[in-house]
Amino acid sequence: MVTQGRSYKRQAQQRADRIAAFWEEMQCLEQEQALTLPEDERRVLRRHHDQILEELSRQFEVDTTKVQKQLSLGMRIASLLGALSFSAAVLLFAYHFWDRFSTAARVLILLTAPVAGLVAVARVTMRERTLYCAPMLGMLAFTAFGLNLALFRELFNLTPSATGLLALCIFAFIVAYTYNLRFVLIAGIISFLCYLSATFGAARGVYWLSLGQRPEDFILAGPVIVALSLAPHRQYPGFPRVYRVSGLIAVFLAMLFLASYGDLSYLSYLSWSTKPVEYFYQAASFVVSGATICLGVRWRLQDVVVTGNVFFILFLYTRFFAWWWPWMPAYLFFFIVGVITVGLLFYLKWLRRFTLEQPT
Repeated sequence: MVTQGRSYKRQAQQRADRIAAFWEEMQCLEQEQALTLPEDERRVLRRHHDQILEELSRQFEVDTTKVQKQLSLGMRIASLLGALSFSAAVLLFAYHFWDRFSTAARVLILLTAPVAGLVAVARVTMRERTLYCAPMLGMLAFTAFGLNLALFRELFNLTPSATGLLALCIFAFIVAYTYNLRFVLIAGIISFLCYLSATFGAARGVYWLSLGQRPEDFILAGPVIVALSLAPHRQYPGFPRVYRVSGLIAVFLAMLFLASYGDLSYLSYLSWSTKPVEYFYQAASFVVSGATICLGVRWRLQDVVVTGNVFFILFLYTRFFAWWWPWMPAYLFFFIVGVITVGLLFYLKWLRRFTLEQPT
């Protein structure tokens, strides 16, 4: 029900955008004297569109002006910041006052906090059409559940394991897919990445809590996240993009780190010294990001192209700094970087023209 409502809202916003684009193009055509509608037909069409926009705004609160779109973007950013702030507040509050509660009170708090968060999300999604508060409450429920797992383990002296990360991931996915909340989906993906990394590390004899000490685990986990975007998401059209970008970021950040700190690689156990490992990942970073750009262009996935471009440029400039800055004069360094930047602009211009020439 909630997902269907969000889908209808997206379709309503697309209709409103098409109407706005139509009248902008009509104004240009009239100025160019290419097409001019008779005044009576123009008035009838304008009245019809105004009625549609009024109805869409009443039912779905769509953005009908550029100012409204900017305000909506600001509200989404504020919602994200609010979610992070409230989640941090809950964690800090719990750890600050936790020792003051009795065991019975602790158990009661741990049992009721996630349930209260879910009830709040359900109530808000039923009443709020724009769903700016629901992501905040969803993140609070996610935080409360994670706190629940951590403090229950501490309270009853349970052995920590990676299963808690999997439980946290499942909880986030259930909330995200029930209420179509991308913020919570991202939190679930991060939990799943950590779980996969811990599992891969444990299979190699590494303690699961040392999951961040071997970045290659994330290189293995990232493609699994990307593969989840291939699952059918007809009612969740924004979710595949989140899976793709999250998985690619996990892979690229791990490669970026290993390109400078080769001693953290599993390859160091195969008689590879630090420098060859770093050279390997420096070369692999350019190959993988370049291949990502090509695949994104081929499959017409703008998010994949943008992610590949961002990290290709990031890899390039970090290598420039590592190779040249220590010995090259500063003025020459920035001049060369500027020349290469101009070359990148021409490359991106060619890439844009190439995508336009490809058949749809």
